[in-house]
Amino acid sequence: MEEDNTHHKISKKLSNMLLTSYPPFQLGDVEGVSKECRLQSKHFIEDLKEFKFWALKMYDGGAKFPSGILHGNINQLGDFDMCVNSHSKERNIHGQYCLTNLEIEIPKSTYLSGLYQLIMAYDHIKTKIEDSGHRVPRFSSIMWAVCIPSVCTHEEVEKGLSKAIQKITEGTDLKIRQKVYPENCHAKDKWEVPISTYIALILFVGFISWLMFATLYHHWSFNPQNEWILAFSLKKNFDSLFTIKNNSNDIEVLHGIRWLNAVALIAAHKNMAMLFEPFSNRTGMVDEVASAISLVGRTASLYTEPFILISGILTAKSLLGKLDKTKKINLWEEYVSRLFRIVPSLAFLIFFCTFLMPWMSSGPMWNQVVTHHSHICKKNWWRNLLFIHNYFGFSNMCLTHTHHIGIDTQLFFLSPILVYVLWRWPKRGMITLTTIALASTIYRFYLTYVMQLSNYIHMSASTPQLFATADYSYTQPSHRLQVYVMGIFVGYLLKYSENVRLSQDH
Repeated sequence: MEEDNTHHKISKKLSNMLLTSYPPFQLGDVEGVSKECRLQSKHFIEDLKEFKFWALKMYDGGAKFPSGILHGNINQLGDFDMCVNSHSKERNIHGQYCLTNLEIEIPKSTYLSGLYQLIMAYDHIKTKIEDSGHRVPRFSSIMWAVCIPSVCTHEEVEKGLSKAIQKITEGTDLKIRQKVYPENCHAKDKWEVPISTYIALILFVGFISWLMFATLYHHWSFNPQNEWILAFSLKKNFDSLFTIKNNSNDIEVLHGIRWLNAVALIAAHKNMAMLFEPFSNRTGMVDEVASAISLVGRTASLYTEPFILISGILTAKSLLGKLDKTKKINLWEEYVSRLFRIVPSLAFLIFFCTFLMPWMSSGPMWNQVVTHHSHICKKNWWRNLLFIHNYFGFSNMCLTHTHHIGIDTQLFFLSPILVYVLWRWPKRGMITLTTIALASTIYRFYLTYVMQLSNYIHMSASTPQLFATADYSYTQPSHRLQVYVMGIFVGYLLKYSENVRLSQDH
């Protein structure tokens, strides 16, 4: 009895302190909220006052006012797992984690503007609360986690935020907008794996089983062996992938160039991806990201150009060799061969990222980034397989990192004409290709100047500007044609000029 009294006194004192100092987000007294949501919110507060464990978990799962605000520590993700795992069997209440977005409009004040710049880490990327946020983070928005009963909807959370914000801004010129996206609300009792994912999982397991069978088939060395089965052997493919045998037609120096650019391109992509992270010292992170040396990671276009150049070199060298032998190019054979090499692996990647990857994990921004991409792929996957996805904009592109495949394939389909003209009429061909490259350069410069595009991510670049650069320049083959033509010229020189060699000996 004495122990119970002691527990009750301590619990009451602690709960009073918490509710007074750090009031929980709740919807029990918000107008326009459903009866069930209000009732469960009130039960949550009642049990929190009694210091019940499930209510403490819900309370602890939401964001609290942090330290380090002036260092940009404003994005508070709370504790995702703590929130979604909170559950009251007695009251049948499940915790729901919602990541809200808040956008502050500072009144005209030099002092307040200075504070805002520190809080928002200098607005490194200018974004709006309405931006999609799946490819470029909503950097100018405050991310604030709340933990509520799962019966409450994201619209009801917005109404609760509106009421809380009204209390904060009342009597001031400060304006705060709020937005809660449905995909940013997570509750375990609402997670339903679609049938398509189960079907995809069965197909995936079946494919892995087939790979294992093909590998064992290869290992047992049946004679004669079926080449179609051997094509799926892991042993054969790994041997081919990691071989260091020299090929007489190989240009070894290109491997080093390709590797260096691949590493730089990964760094450029990670430079943007890291902006999603809730840094406790975001101003310091932005200082590093905006430094001169970081320009290496902010100029992704520089690292895609060499891949276009290399593609032009290898394609020209191959087609010129066939023209010398047969005096013609078998377009059907060239196109079908390329499609057979690319389409299966690309289709598998789309299949995996669309149906399986969204259910492999969870987290505060998992749906915003990964699941959002999968929804786009469910609608637009066919564009990727037709290699036209780069014409429909970054915001609606399935797997944005595959845009280069579309560019390279379109240029490859054009290459037989360019190479044949250069082979058949060398002088006229050079003039024609040079004119095409010059026109591509002028067009690229014109659009960049008129539309104020930026080929690198600079301080305070806006999301519309970044997307415009991607849509009108970065993903367009017309803007990469001059580089591809340069590659064709290099391939032509390597084929016919005895004084030009790309090897370790020269």
